[in-house]
Amino acid sequence: MSQEKQKIQLRNLYSIRAEQKQIETKRYLKLLFNDHFLVFLMIAFGALVLAYRNLHGHTLALFGTAVTAWQLLALVFLVSGLFLGHLQTNLKPADRIFLLGADQYLIKDYLPKAYRQSLFVGSSIQLIFFLLALPILKETGLENGWIILVLLVVLTIKYGQLRFEYSQVRFNPSKQEPTVNWEWAISQAERMSNRRYRFFALFAQVPGQGVVIKRRAYLDPVLKKVPFSKHPMKALAMRQLIRNQSALNLIVRQFLLVAVLLYTIRNQAWYLQAALIVAFLYIANRQLWPVFDQSERVLWNSLLSANLADRRRSFNGAVQTFLMSFAILLIILISIFSGIQAGGVALLSTLLMLLIFQSQTTSKKTK
Repeated sequence: MSQEKQKIQLRNLYSIRAEQKQIETKRYLKLLFNDHFLVFLMIAFGALVLAYRNLHGHTLALFGTAVTAWQLLALVFLVSGLFLGHLQTNLKPADRIFLLGADQYLIKDYLPKAYRQSLFVGSSIQLIFFLLALPILKETGLENGWIILVLLVVLTIKYGQLRFEYSQVRFNPSKQEPTVNWEWAISQAERMSNRRYRFFALFAQVPGQGVVIKRRAYLDPVLKKVPFSKHPMKALAMRQLIRNQSALNLIVRQFLLVAVLLYTIRNQAWYLQAALIVAFLYIANRQLWPVFDQSERVLWNSLLSANLADRRRSFNGAVQTFLMSFAILLIILISIFSGIQAGGVALLSTLLMLLIFQSQTTSKKTK
């Protein structure tokens, strides 16, 4: 390779890496925005629109104070947006060796490009969050001048965050001239990369990204109710369902969506509410079974029970127990929103659906 080509590649290093990252992101987004997820987004958007129409014009004061639910919701939404849009340097651990003598190039060319691109993306994200929160801000009673001030404050905070991260990468306190703080820069780049891959891992298989397990110690009292001495496989399955990040987070998000939908259709026919619970149980049951496939790769499962059919039945029992706890909460919400009669119908529908799962899912999976 000629010296001229080496200079050209170094000069375009950030552009090359940004383009590679963009291609990879598009590939994962195609897997994310599939037909099922788009249907879910449309349902969620419709539920939010209906909820907004029902609550439009209401003050929604919290506990008789001057603080309203609209103000709290707008604050939470805008603050959540500030957690997105960090400095994206796309640096790699090997750069610390191969670019060690190119500090001036990094300081004068590479890092300024990364900062400008990150500032553009970060400001765009804040603008999108502001536009989505605009109807909520209108409900708080703020005038147009104050709303514009809120936008300026959000953009200023994001600028300050990115400027701070940029200054941490560019300067090393042990030297007088600007140089690359490699330890902080590589650590920050790896955190951003891991956060991005963890998000994609919720929806698709990401190479090198394993299943995230969390202790969730606050749920230990629940797990103590299922001891290993009596039902070892079911106890193991319950721990896998609760501590598997993708499983529990996915079901909780669906539960919250169904709760909003139940409130939205509280004045509709009872069979619509019962159908919504049945749909939730069916989708959740389908989405929890991949956890079993992941657990089958661990030798511990075969040591507890050598019979595959017994392992499937135990896991199915854990799934039913897991889903029944969420279904009971939804039935309580139906009883509050629509009365005891609708709650009773929803309870019967839930029990019938769980019986179908018990008879069909286990036998089908065993085959």
